[in-house]
Amino acid sequence: MPDLPVIRDLLQPLREQPERWRAVATLAIACLLMGTVPALAADPGNLPALREQALAAANADRDEHGLAPLELAEPLNLAAQAHARDMLARNFFAHESPDGRNVQDRYREHGGPEGRVVAENLAQCTGCPPEIDAARIEALQEGWMNSPGHRENLLTPELDQFGYGIAVEGDRLVAVQTFSGPGRSPGQAEGQPARPVSPAEAGALVLELVNAARDERGLPELAASEVLDGVAGAILPEPGTESAPPADDLGAALPAEERERWATLAWSSAGCSGCGAKLDAADAEWFSRQWLDGAETAQVLLSPDMTHLGFAAQADGRGGKSAVTVLGRLRTNR
Repeated sequence: MPDLPVIRDLLQPLREQPERWRAVATLAIACLLMGTVPALAADPGNLPALREQALAAANADRDEHGLAPLELAEPLNLAAQAHARDMLARNFFAHESPDGRNVQDRYREHGGPEGRVVAENLAQCTGCPPEIDAARIEALQEGWMNSPGHRENLLTPELDQFGYGIAVEGDRLVAVQTFSGPGRSPGQAEGQPARPVSPAEAGALVLELVNAARDERGLPELAASEVLDGVAGAILPEPGTESAPPADDLGAALPAEERERWATLAWSSAGCSGCGAKLDAADAEWFSRQWLDGAETAQVLLSPDMTHLGFAAQADGRGGKSAVTVLGRLRTNR
């Protein structure tokens, strides 16, 4: 029997990422299915040491490509080991289990936070000796690095955490690498260097892009407004949560002395997950495009009646971001 593992590439996508333009939904199905997988006495007795060896092998390859090292994360370890056991127990080999769960579901089930990109590499070996040692871990790593899709996961700069699962039943071995990270801005092209910006700098870029669109239509420019920045900040939702104006009146977010000065206020929000740890210049373009390409939001941004724009945004550091823009018209008799 061959001693080297046989690693299969899967045609289905290797990466599962949350949709970028949605409210985060609770995944309830995983809880219902937790009791359906038979327990197997297939975990290696030296699993913690094997995980450290797997991490060292992955980080050695990342180091050769100038990438920051990965760190072990328990939710990823648990998700990987559960999937390795499940594939042996139910005799399948796929990123999606027979009941429809994927790597993102497994990560959430084992305590992984919302807002992060999750990825997975799989390998299996038939006819392999049951003993799992450092040489086996290195052989598996070499196989993944020689496979384009798996290699991409290992060398993705925006992934920063790592998990590992490995299990044996008879002459069949399965191994699972799991990854998570904050991802990158949806407006940032692959290979494009990051350009971190402050919320104020992002607001200036949004104003510039909106005014460029207004100029194309012969509309007067909007002016920046610190007052409306404050309104936007007051209603800015935490990433991954729904946006809502205060009470029933957006004007309630205005300072009392400003409420008589504004004739009209309107707002729009945007959010994304798995889209980078920090605000980036590319986010300003992406947020602007969401609003300018939306029928209702574009009607506000391109209204000839509006005179000022405010903006607020935040990143939670895990991959979630949210932004709000507030448009206003000053009363002409003030």
